[in-house]
Amino acid sequence: MLIGLTFTTNVPLVRSQVIFTLGTNQDLTAAFNPLTGWFYGLYKGVLYCSLYRLMPDFSMVPYVAQSAVQVDPHTWQVKLRPDVLWHDGTHMTAYDWNFTIMNLLKYPTSATRFLSGVEGVNVIDNLTFQVKTQYPIPYATWLIDVYPVPQHVWEAANATGANILTYKNIPAVGCGPFEYVNSVPGQSAEFQAFDQFFLGRPKIDRLIVQVFSTTEAEIAAFKAGELDGIGLPVPYVSASALKSENIPSVYVAGVGAPNTIGIWFNLNKNGTQNKALLDINVRRALETALNKTYLNQLVHPSSTVALSILPQLFQAYYDNEDLNLVPQFNLTKANQILDEAGYKMGSNGIRVAPDGTPLEFRFNLDSVHSEELPAVNVIRGWWSQIGVGVTAKIVESAEAWDIVSSPPYNWDITWSDWSIHDPVSAFYPYTSQAIPTGWSDCGYSNQTYDATYAQLLNSSTVPQMISTVKDLQKQLLQNVVDIQMSYPDFYMVWWANKWTGFVPAPDGVGVYDGNPQEFLNVGPLTNVTTSPTAMPTASTMASNSTAVQSSNTTVSAIAVVVVIVVIAIAAISLRKRTGKKKTT
Repeated sequence: MLIGLTFTTNVPLVRSQVIFTLGTNQDLTAAFNPLTGWFYGLYKGVLYCSLYRLMPDFSMVPYVAQSAVQVDPHTWQVKLRPDVLWHDGTHMTAYDWNFTIMNLLKYPTSATRFLSGVEGVNVIDNLTFQVKTQYPIPYATWLIDVYPVPQHVWEAANATGANILTYKNIPAVGCGPFEYVNSVPGQSAEFQAFDQFFLGRPKIDRLIVQVFSTTEAEIAAFKAGELDGIGLPVPYVSASALKSENIPSVYVAGVGAPNTIGIWFNLNKNGTQNKALLDINVRRALETALNKTYLNQLVHPSSTVALSILPQLFQAYYDNEDLNLVPQFNLTKANQILDEAGYKMGSNGIRVAPDGTPLEFRFNLDSVHSEELPAVNVIRGWWSQIGVGVTAKIVESAEAWDIVSSPPYNWDITWSDWSIHDPVSAFYPYTSQAIPTGWSDCGYSNQTYDATYAQLLNSSTVPQMISTVKDLQKQLLQNVVDIQMSYPDFYMVWWANKWTGFVPAPDGVGVYDGNPQEFLNVGPLTNVTTSPTAMPTASTMASNSTAVQSSNTTVSAIAVVVVIVVIAIAAISLRKRTGKKKTT
């Protein structure tokens, strides 16, 4: 006989929290402002929502929008879902979008480039608004690349007017699948599942992001069991080394996404750089004195040699005919170019410009791409053979971008990358307009190029867009504005005996905008199994991956023709990575 014990049958069982710890070498903890943040990756997919979102095949489906219709050449009408809540429980309205878009237009930031040609917003009712455009372009980048903020929260925090440029938005109030919990700059960020997310609650209760200074450090933490996965980018060399160890239950997935890694030249006429870089003969000699194929095989042999800022993913827009504009590797020819341009060889082996300036350049390597250091050292050797001196150093990623994009523009050459969202905004950073907004990677200013970009925005048909994009690509190649090196494959890693539901596309867990489906899919593996450490190709992952479809994928006929078809033309299977931070 049991005495003093009371039994009840209606006490609910308390399950343990599902916690996923993700490692990254890209710091996203300093601010969570979706209007100005230079890092366009993890926190946007976690905290925020765009009107449409990208699927693994790079087509678009409605997200917080029910539909987006181009009702006339200069007017889009957007209808919002009625069930989208901000994390404070308030419904999203058309007024939030009006607040977001109009502030971006009045106070240009990095996100303003996605509003090229947009003139204003008219609110029709709580769920309906119209976007007025200067141009009839049938490619509305703002549908997938602009993230709204809650007007009532920002106004209460005095984050209005010019203050949006400095507002850190901590604690952040978003509308995405996870809520902000806390963050420690340079170290970590923590998020919790949003119970009222309109597509359903995530399977992960707690998402913890740990920031590492190097890829080696985060891989060591992963192998020690401190991480459940590593978000992109994991370089080929590191992924291959991990795969070769053949650790049971470690899954290494090759991921394709639209990205390009390249060498940027400081062409800002008001910059503090070696002015010899403003001479196209110098840039052409530098390009002639490097071998892209060799360098790609050296560092990441799975990648594709790049032609321009636009990856081959965008097949219809990619102009293979421009390959003849890229010089073949030829040190003799490179020396000849400099000889004919009047750069005489000095007694110390360094050429001197006609004004007496030695051809010596500072070469900054973005820390996200520290694995490229062997390639940089090879380039230094080649360039020394044509009388060019190089001082190379690795610079922390955020600092590297600030140096490039902010006055006094005190740099010469930088090795970094872009994530490419679409074939329109990809070419914006080369416009004169991009310089004052802080979104130019090289300070390039050319009236002919600006006019051609305006022509792109004024396109009324897809064929016109394609023709103009190819013209822009050709101009950049002819003027050696930069040297795009590769469209690299990157990798993600996770413990496959613990987790399932990864969707490594378009850009993998933790990197790409508008692609939150991995955070909805990923959950604990109920039936524990051991997975091989195979490294599938991007195309394999594309064919095998599944994605959470929007509960409302029916768009009006005009939206289907104008938006989804256009993006489908612009996209193919999958290619390559990075989002890293800067995205076009």
